[in-house]
Amino acid sequence: EGRWPPGGAAAFTIPAGLRATTGAYLPASFRVDLGDVPAGAFSRVDLSQPVSSDTSGLRLRAYFVGGPMARADLARHGRQVSVFSPSFYAAAGDGRLVPNVDEQALATALSVGAQVEPLLTNQDFSADSARQLFASGAASQGLASALVIEAQKRGYTGYQLDFEGLGYGDRDQLTRFSQRLSQRLAAAGLKYSTAVIPQKQTNDTGLAQLFSHSGVYDFGALSRGASSISLMAYDQHTSSTEPGPVAGLDWVRQVATASSLGLDRSRIFLGVPLYYRDWPLRGTPTAGGYGDAIASAVASDGTITWDFAAQSPLVQYGAPGEEHVTWLENRASLAAKAQVAKRMGFS
Repeated sequence: EGRWPPGGAAAFTIPAGLRATTGAYLPASFRVDLGDVPAGAFSRVDLSQPVSSDTSGLRLRAYFVGGPMARADLARHGRQVSVFSPSFYAAAGDGRLVPNVDEQALATALSVGAQVEPLLTNQDFSADSARQLFASGAASQGLASALVIEAQKRGYTGYQLDFEGLGYGDRDQLTRFSQRLSQRLAAAGLKYSTAVIPQKQTNDTGLAQLFSHSGVYDFGALSRGASSISLMAYDQHTSSTEPGPVAGLDWVRQVATASSLGLDRSRIFLGVPLYYRDWPLRGTPTAGGYGDAIASAVASDGTITWDFAAQSPLVQYGAPGEEHVTWLENRASLAAKAQVAKRMGFS
């Protein structure tokens, strides 16, 4: 903030090398000349401090969906991973364990000492498949036994349940299934955790549960049998919504606060997105990795800007009538989310 006496000219210079929260910096000094300043006037310039990159005290749970790039990332950064949760298994409605194990990735994770707790999903995220499983005690018991045998054979420390596509009417059945599974795993010395869609703040809890994707999750009951809970704090905007950030910081703070009420925050992981979503002016949105988004922006001579409320970057590109907007994450936006987790006392 600069103030000048009445009359005369006012100017200031921002020095070269000054860094912004976006990771951008000034390659050369920047001079602002306000000209003649009327009596009593002043000028204010806000310069942001870099987002803290201190993640001490936080653990990293890494999800993994396979492929050469994912394997290369794991090989390079595996020693930074506390818990490795690959998409290795699905549960069929009849209780069969459907495997999709990436042997190379598993060997890499074990070699660097990461705890391996694969995801267990309802097959194809099918609600019918999950309901069939919930309805059969024999199927549930058979699935639990298969999980224990698989963990003992492969050196897993546990599993994370990631059942999606269900509604509020499935809430009690999911809770009972989760409790039985957590008890069976605990008896075998294995950890059980669960991934949940976070709860949005609302003045009407009943409506939020009935009409929100998170209504199926009884946060309190699920947390009692789980070593940890992962909040999937992403997909704020999707292919079925208007364009917007994948996980704006203001939204992340809101859902993290609402979802952690009454829970032991030290056992909560805050999920963050590592992907972009691109909306064309016409057509269906697409998603992909950070590198692809930047390559498209450069190739199209796009404009990279910053949303201060969401603390997220976005790219605008394309010829008139073919405009695109891409919302993505970068070092600064992810660091800001990590600080939310740290300030809230998450895992």
